[in-house]
Amino acid sequence: MVTPTIGIQMSMLRNEAEIDFLGTLKKIKDIGYEAVEFDGFYRLKAKKVKAALEDYGLIGISAHTPLNYENQKKIVSDLKKQADYVAEVGIPYMISPWFPLPKKPIMADVDQYVDIVRQCSDAVREAGLQFGFCHLDGELKSLGKGKRILEEVLKRTSPEEMVIEFDLGWLKYADVDMEELLGRYAGRAPIVHFRDYKVGHIDTEVGEGVVGYDKLLPLVAELDIPYIIVKQTQFDRTPIESAKKSFAFFQRAGYARG
Repeated sequence: MVTPTIGIQMSMLRNEAEIDFLGTLKKIKDIGYEAVEFDGFYRLKAKKVKAALEDYGLIGISAHTPLNYENQKKIVSDLKKQADYVAEVGIPYMISPWFPLPKKPIMADVDQYVDIVRQCSDAVREAGLQFGFCHLDGELKSLGKGKRILEEVLKRTSPEEMVIEFDLGWLKYADVDMEELLGRYAGRAPIVHFRDYKVGHIDTEVGEGVVGYDKLLPLVAELDIPYIIVKQTQFDRTPIESAKKSFAFFQRAGYARG
């Protein structure tokens, strides 16, 4: 069993990062987080971001990188440019945060999904990186006969082509058997999102909602999933205060220093 490294997604602190990106990284480290998942780099040069991570002792574990679905002919070329930047920073994973799906998806949508995964994976691996997907709720929709879109994509692609970043909040919302799913794919899930929510599906700090992280945290550790990333999009307090409150959950549970 490994003790997961606790990180945070920078989108949670977007307002702060737009004003002072590098200063926000330092605030993250000062709270106690050890890893960062990026969602943009605010026009900074890659070597400057890399130097800041080294100075603050932070791990840049992944970069959430939306694909250009508006112009699918440019998906791969656009991704290659971003992959070169991410590689220069020293981030190992490029994660696409969603896939556009119709309200009633069919197997042809899965075919398209798999084709895009393979194209993107080839482009990212050329830069020495690993490609992955992070789902929302759409990818958890049923295709009928007990089949879910995400699981069909995972069946039809290899771990080398695509890792999966499970969002445990969305899994809870979709009423997925998380213990079974995580157990089946833990070796393919190097990073998981801890997103908690209150009744009404309103985001809240980790441990304050209905997802059940008191039980899920030990499970993630037992499955040797190495990175946990805190994510939150709605706030009753400042995002920094929410980041501190979520980190305190891991401290109380004995999974974080500080």
